[in-house]
Amino acid sequence: MSFLIALLIVIAERMAWNLDTHRNQAWLQLLDSRLQNFSLFKKPLATPYGRAALLVGLPVALVLCIQVLLHDAWLLEIPFYAAALWFSLGPNDLGREIEAALAKHRQHATDGRGDFRPIMQRAFTGANDALLAPLFWFALLGPVGAFAYRWYAHWMDDEYSSDNSLLSTAWTYINWIPVRLTLLCFAIAGNFDAVAAAWKNTETEEADISSSSELLASAGIAALEQAAPRSHSEIDVEDAMALVLRSLTLWMALYALISMID
Repeated sequence: MSFLIALLIVIAERMAWNLDTHRNQAWLQLLDSRLQNFSLFKKPLATPYGRAALLVGLPVALVLCIQVLLHDAWLLEIPFYAAALWFSLGPNDLGREIEAALAKHRQHATDGRGDFRPIMQRAFTGANDALLAPLFWFALLGPVGAFAYRWYAHWMDDEYSSDNSLLSTAWTYINWIPVRLTLLCFAIAGNFDAVAAAWKNTETEEADISSSSELLASAGIAALEQAAPRSHSEIDVEDAMALVLRSLTLWMALYALISMID
């Protein structure tokens, strides 16, 4: 059942133009403002770990409780699974985000020139952050896995995470397997040898979020046999998105196979 829900949500993602605004950090900020009204929570909220326990732990625990309570109640379970996964693919649809970045680039480079490499890098990192990683945790743990990934991502993107090394390290471990599955998909869908070389060269330097993003970006460009630093064209961005779609197709095929075995 979870595979069919994932497939439908991934397809429907492209049609939900007006829903992206409902899956951003605003929910995290709303929870924070509500908890600040209770004197019991003000002291824990003043510390990084207290904030993490309350602002991250409470919503994840709530989703887990709902998932357990709705087990086998499929009339309610299916929409709950779908809503949790849809939220977890946020805050923006990757395809529309890249299209918006291209439109903005065209406005500032009317002659068609310029470096499209940053847009390509965003497509490659987004392949993991907005697609494969949430789908991986959804396949592994159900709605609570996907929701926890996205909610923690909101936490890391927002001011609440500060520069706490333990929280950043936890995020690195949460992303460790999904990042490498994404790299494997890039290798199979693109230039395997080039991705393997980029993976090996960057792996020893990966110690934080930024280096993980750099690993995805360098491997994605290597998969297109464009590892040399140079200016890229809009055609290269289209190739990058094609690689992302091929990688997503590979992952969904693997997901379907595992679902049939189960």
